[in-house]
Amino acid sequence: MNQKINRQKRPSLTKREQKVIRLAAEDKRNKEIAAALGISEDTVHNRWAHIYDKPDVHSRAAAVAWLLRQTAMT
Repeated sequence: MNQKINRQKRPSLTKREQKVIRLAAEDKRNKEIAAALGISEDTVHNRWAHIYDKPDVHSRAAAVAWLLRQTAMT
């Protein structure tokens, strides 16, 4: 009997999410991140919401760790 292994694709970070996290790692606040990326602060909040939807990402520190793991895999 053949069993298929259900491999779930790991969620990845978008380029913009990566930029938000990198700026946060530089101790930038959302307002500063928005200015650096030329987007509104509300958009930065939305990016964080998407980032926090990733497994095991519930804080800025966890997001930085996630980014480090993602970039180490590529």
